[in-house]
Amino acid sequence: MGRSFNRQAMGGDAISERRASPRTELLLPAKLVCVYDTLDCMVLDLSEVGAFVKMARPLSVGASAYLRAGPFDIFAAGVRIASYSTAYSLAGIVFDDRLTRDEFTNLHWYAWNWTRSEELRKYHAAREWWYAGGE
Repeated sequence: MGRSFNRQAMGGDAISERRASPRTELLLPAKLVCVYDTLDCMVLDLSEVGAFVKMARPLSVGASAYLRAGPFDIFAAGVRIASYSTAYSLAGIVFDDRLTRDEFTNLHWYAWNWTRSEELRKYHAAREWWYAGGE
């Protein structure tokens, strides 16, 4: 049984989507490991059946890859959609096997912890810079 979700289109129109698994927004650095290359990417959102990623170079529709995020390796059956821009490329990828609830939860917690540790790292760097300049 699918659920309906609305997503903003480029022109501001709402696109109705039918999803078996809702997406969760997150910000997580990852790598797409393909046959010929490894691309750095950022996972923008995740569901149990796929992910939406941002990368510097486009990946062709239908390409297969592993999504490597921290200790997780997930085989992506292929790129479903791709958008091209001079600055970056966005791609929707479909996983070969649906993530289990535990895998999804663990990956989500890993992303949350990574984001939190990055915020703390930036805070401490700014604090060191401030106190080094004041002495």
